[in-house]
Amino acid sequence: MKKLILILLFLAPALCFGQSAGSIVYKTAYQLKTDYEQTIKETHRMTMTYSGSKELIRGLEAQGITNPARMELASEKEILFRTGEADEQGVFPVKFEVVRSKGAQDLPAGMVIFGHGTARDGSIVFDSISSTRFDEATRRQIIDVTQSLMSQIAVPEKTLAPGESFMVETPVSIPVAHITIEMDITTRYTLNRVAGPIAYFDVEQAYEMRSNPTEFSLKAVGRGKGELQHDVRANFPLRYEYETDIQMNLAADGISIQMEIASTHLQTTSIEQVTDLLWTW
Repeated sequence: MKKLILILLFLAPALCFGQSAGSIVYKTAYQLKTDYEQTIKETHRMTMTYSGSKELIRGLEAQGITNPARMELASEKEILFRTGEADEQGVFPVKFEVVRSKGAQDLPAGMVIFGHGTARDGSIVFDSISSTRFDEATRRQIIDVTQSLMSQIAVPEKTLAPGESFMVETPVSIPVAHITIEMDITTRYTLNRVAGPIAYFDVEQAYEMRSNPTEFSLKAVGRGKGELQHDVRANFPLRYEYETDIQMNLAADGISIQMEIASTHLQTTSIEQVTDLLWTW
């Protein structure tokens, strides 16, 4: 689940818009030599209900596991996404840095992902990660998940008027232990209104699992809704808030686990141009 949240975390900042003649022009792009400082707050309430033979249930109870089991998690992160200056070929460096992290085990403070972008098409490629917390296999997983998302969210430029919407289909691969879970995320963005430089979008999401690991039976579906507030001058969302409800069912070795996960996500962003031409990383 944490890696799913990580994936949802990357989805929000990649949606950028512009304005022309009272309409919104959709495009994906990051500005050069710019700092995107983000604060992300999340909560997760999970309920796990076990079913199976009386012997299995008694075994769980003997281990101190209640049925149903309930868990609440909360996290807060500060993230800096920085773009550099383009070279003669239009290639520019990018850095994703976790500045502060509270309660987020998968994104510890100090973790940095490096990569580069291309000014011509706005594509981003991540190629390395700096963190003493993760082994090489986990580092590769984080880079692969991040890169997969960045490659899949590109949508042809669109012009929208209030009341119009578009959909983004995002297939994702979530590595968990020694298996990979394939899931589709469908997001509909509907332009609600425009007030000054801010465009307000209603957001609806649907999650559906595409494949089932052979080792056990796993089913997962979910829904989400929220609002995105987008600065049309900066071509970047300043506030993205949504709630999700996901149901998962896992069956293996004579036991079934029904999991319900209710989550909230609030992401705010401040944008600042980098004026010092000598900055490096």
